[in-house]
Amino acid sequence: MSKKETDLRTKVIKGVTFLTIRNAIVMVLGLIGTFLIARVLGPEIQGLYYSALNLQSYFLLLLAMKNTNYLIIHSSLNKKSLFNLVFSWHCLVSIPIGVLGAIVTWLLYRESMGAYVLLGYLSILFISIPFSMTRSVFIAILEKKLEYKKVASVEVITQLSYYVCAIVLIQLGLQGFSLPIAVLISEFLGFVSSLHLAQYRPRWYWNSSELWDMLKVSFGQSVPDWINRVDRLALPLIVLPMIGTSAVAYITLAERFISMLSFPKGAVGRVSLPVLANIQNDKSRMNKAVNEGLGLQTFLIGGIYALFAGVAWFALPLMLGQKWDTNILVAMFGLLATRSLLSTFTALQGSALVVLKKNFVLILVYILYAITFVVSLLGLVYLLPPSAKVYAYGVAEVAGMLATGIVRHWGYSKYVGKPDYRLATVWSVAFICAFFAPALGWWLYGITILLLLTPASRAQMVRVYQMLSPPVVNRLRGHSSGRDRKTDSSTGSP
Repeated sequence: MSKKETDLRTKVIKGVTFLTIRNAIVMVLGLIGTFLIARVLGPEIQGLYYSALNLQSYFLLLLAMKNTNYLIIHSSLNKKSLFNLVFSWHCLVSIPIGVLGAIVTWLLYRESMGAYVLLGYLSILFISIPFSMTRSVFIAILEKKLEYKKVASVEVITQLSYYVCAIVLIQLGLQGFSLPIAVLISEFLGFVSSLHLAQYRPRWYWNSSELWDMLKVSFGQSVPDWINRVDRLALPLIVLPMIGTSAVAYITLAERFISMLSFPKGAVGRVSLPVLANIQNDKSRMNKAVNEGLGLQTFLIGGIYALFAGVAWFALPLMLGQKWDTNILVAMFGLLATRSLLSTFTALQGSALVVLKKNFVLILVYILYAITFVVSLLGLVYLLPPSAKVYAYGVAEVAGMLATGIVRHWGYSKYVGKPDYRLATVWSVAFICAFFAPALGWWLYGITILLLLTPASRAQMVRVYQMLSPPVVNRLRGHSSGRDRKTDSSTGSP
């Protein structure tokens, strides 16, 4: 292995490890904040808030596109002027649309005499759009340099400020409005902290030809994501009117658990784009990196989900109180955890296809996902009895993920190389059994243990430990010896 390849590998492992450790800390604090908020507000209020948040998130997705991916992938371009161009474009788009959206939705809310609370929540969330879009440019600068320590710091500040503000505002009696206000405050603090850590002072810059080139590439990469995230619209447009606000709350709370527990997946995925961009001309190395990442993600994510599912069965009733039916929540978590685990099979393959600009494959993938998901969801909502309709969303997610995995596998095999799913399949079956063991029978844990104790599985677990333990040990030694207090040469600050 060449020195250049070794250095890149070291950066990748350190980046993944650092993000994983930081995100794990945020995950623990986030779980505590989520439990405190959910216990006080209950499913009805949170169902309305989450519906508004999903509408705003999808709208933000449409506006932001994949402009920051363009900044990361295109290393040959003049970075400073390009970053200024994207920042200028984001300001030009987000500020007027965010202000106008806030005014229109607030007027509609007042016109309804407060009957449509969702519109009141949405008006506050619209104000946060400019902070979210401009912050993404500063985060892209840090990711471009692989400075994931600073990226993680911004995420810690944003997450902690959200939960602290939300809890304080709830105690002050703002109830559901405390959540969108907390989002607004946290996005502003995330904007300020990312601007400071990026050591970048944006300037107004405009070049029509460069902008047009960026928009064309970003649009091509964004269309698959717009189609893939159609499930965000399913909650306010299908689940809310057809099943009810409580169903939205159960689904979204389970998804929040999945999101917080997926910190290894987020870390690997975050590092994958700039890393794969560096080796995009070497298909053999790219395929090797994707296969290694697949095994790492499957083991870490599956193990975390399985542990949470076992603890949640008896811990959630104590944490959430009487307002929530935790049996529904645990079952929904099992379905969405299965969906998330299956997505790891082709997640990094998708990153490789993005780097190679094979956008038509991703568009095909996500069209198939959207059709499968929506058709399955509507069909199950009509066919299932009322008590089981809430599970339609989770089953439809699994069906959509299975359908799209086949097409993504085809595209990756054609343009990159042959993926190796053998061990990941064994681990996935083992962990899925553990997801549903508390609900269907504890004997499923026996299957989990047998599959994890196979020789190939034990050998790979040792390899994962050997990959991750040196950075963790060195990090801990650095803290204990005080070496981690040295001055950062790029900023001049400790």
